[in-house]
Amino acid sequence: MKKYDSYKDSGVEWIGEMPINWESWKISHAFDKIGSGTTPKSGESIYYENGIINWLNTGDLNNSVLYSCSKKITLKALEDYSSLKIYPKGSLVIAMYGATIGKTSLLEFETTTNQACCVFSESDEIDIRFLQHWFNGNKEYIINLAVGGGQPNISQDILKGIRIFCPSKEEQTQIANFLDQKTTQIDDLIHKKEKLFTYSRFLLKKLPKIGQQDRFKLGDEVSLEYYRLQKISEQNIAMESQGEYGLDGSNESGIRLSKDEQAALSEIIQVLNKRFGTEFSDADKLFFDQIEAELIADIKLSEQAKSNSMENFKFGFEDIFMDKLIGRMDQNQDIFTKMMDDKDFGGLVRDYMLKNNSVLNV
Repeated sequence: MKKYDSYKDSGVEWIGEMPINWESWKISHAFDKIGSGTTPKSGESIYYENGIINWLNTGDLNNSVLYSCSKKITLKALEDYSSLKIYPKGSLVIAMYGATIGKTSLLEFETTTNQACCVFSESDEIDIRFLQHWFNGNKEYIINLAVGGGQPNISQDILKGIRIFCPSKEEQTQIANFLDQKTTQIDDLIHKKEKLFTYSRFLLKKLPKIGQQDRFKLGDEVSLEYYRLQKISEQNIAMESQGEYGLDGSNESGIRLSKDEQAALSEIIQVLNKRFGTEFSDADKLFFDQIEAELIADIKLSEQAKSNSMENFKFGFEDIFMDKLIGRMDQNQDIFTKMMDDKDFGGLVRDYMLKNNSVLNV
């Protein structure tokens, strides 16, 4: 960004000088709408069950752009609580209470909020993204404004009284665009480093140690739950007209015929929960399904499966499996963390994927 030709005293010690053409704005004077929300009475199903209205809590905030929230309320709640207001897309939210003080999100959806959120919208003087960068960059200052005992809080009045120094709105937008670009680049670098760190952490656990016993082996529990699909024999099928002609379903075709047996192919979650005491749901199976689909679609892996024994195939498989796992770690942090921290858990999933992939690519 360019340097300015001349500066003036801001009149605020911790800010120092500011460009001569910048102005001081009290936040309450710059925004048409500043508000909060409330929490409908807990335990009342009429306010929560089958809710269709977004209800933002500070736990949803991410210091970036936010596309959805985790909770909803009903129209009845909106009718009974006048302090619940629907704020428009493009509003800025900042947390006022406890450990989340100063955390922000720029909304990409309409929502109500609880009482721990303060929302800013509609300003002719301040670019909303510029204000978010200002809040994010001055979080320590905002936290120091908090008052209270064990859990200090800030209030709407405190936030409304803050003065910020800024250029014209057009220049604010340019600054915000620049900062958006740079923070995105930084976030990408941090994400790549986190993935490398996680990969290194996993590899470190796999390095041989003195006295280390055989690596985890797929036990009978899973061996009995999953069948391999393989060619057992060839038979001729009569094509001439001679009434109904059925294939023998009782031979060893490698395919289970009952619904219960077919369902066992998708019960890896149940096996994991039973063995490791976890509480993953059927919805978590999507994480495994997506990784498995990527593995099956991998051309290089497919060629390795066709031209190698299981013993040799597993060496190439493990590297590709880990790449796919790390690539999707953000989609299910609970399962990913469990696989990284528990070698038996991770080994069971990996071995299941290994066997399934080698079979499907034969």
